[in-house]
Amino acid sequence: MQSPLLLGIDTALGGLSLSLCRGDEEIAGIRHPTLNDQAAQLVPSIEAILREAGRSYADLDGIAVTVGPGGFTGVRIGLATARAVGFAAGKPVHGVTTLALMAPSAPAGLTHFLCALPAGREQVYVQGFGGAPYAEPVMVPIEEIVATGLPCVVTEQPWTDALPKDRIAAMHDPARHAYLACCAVSRHEGLAAPLPLYIRPPDAKPQAPLV
Repeated sequence: MQSPLLLGIDTALGGLSLSLCRGDEEIAGIRHPTLNDQAAQLVPSIEAILREAGRSYADLDGIAVTVGPGGFTGVRIGLATARAVGFAAGKPVHGVTTLALMAPSAPAGLTHFLCALPAGREQVYVQGFGGAPYAEPVMVPIEEIVATGLPCVVTEQPWTDALPKDRIAAMHDPARHAYLACCAVSRHEGLAAPLPLYIRPPDAKPQAPLV
């Protein structure tokens, strides 16, 4: 049975990552680690990789999209576009969390570990794998994951200076997230609802009533 043809979309962590895959084979892809104008560039970039591969929206079997945690704007743009493409083409949309996509970067044989992303204000988004704490994505102070003593899969960010060097199990490249999301969907691993995973509460708070 042939693997489904999937379009992977990731804008959750800043930048832009797109991938057109069948199983583990990437047919076409675009990776812009830093891109300030995601909203304007995303759809033209999707159409560019479809043209490169000689495919159309109708050829897709589904869309894989990262749902967070990550930046509010990036998560929103990626999900809105994935839903629009899925609705217009009549294709299913599958969500995958950014932290779950980091887990394959852990060294072979490592059983208990954490995947962590910067959340700002000396906080990190973290999820544990292999029976480690934080079975679901949460936001905690950096010193809390340091205190666990567990090895961590991280991205190249200044906050990692707070981790002892022997605690960093692997450096993960988020530019591969669209490809990894396609692989996860193809294997039915670590899937999530195509809904935004906003862990940090909004900065804006409703005003208290005057009376």
